[in-house]
Amino acid sequence: MLGEFTERQAASGRLMAFAIVTAIGIFLLLQASFTSGRLALLVFLILPIALIGGVFAASMTGGEL
Repeated sequence: MLGEFTERQAASGRLMAFAIVTAIGIFLLLQASFTSGRLALLVFLILPIALIGGVFAASMTGGEL
């Protein structure tokens, strides 16, 4: 039981590390694409909010086009 908990904690830590490295990589790609750190940060922060809004709108309309 304790070994399973330790493995789960280790897996969670690895997943968090991969998520952070991926987020930094995406930000760096955006910065290289836009050649502006400010614009890259704006896009990096706005896209997840737009995704949440799109999912909410799709669920409110029944998800059909």
